[in-house]
Amino acid sequence: MWVVPGVRKELHMVMVCVVMACSFQLMCLFRCFSSSFEPKFQWRSTNRHGGNDDGGRLRRES
Repeated sequence: MWVVPGVRKELHMVMVCVVMACSFQLMCLFRCFSSSFEPKFQWRSTNRHGGNDDGGRLRRES
């Protein structure tokens, strides 16, 4: 590949940003799916993050 070193560096940064954004969205999707399919997992995650029972109750109703 014939790429100028400066441009190559910028492309690398863009790729890193894109990969990070994609992985973040995948994590959000996985969390949504797991919470809809496994209520227990949702309860455990809220308790681990210090969430109170009201938050869990509201999340269960929605």
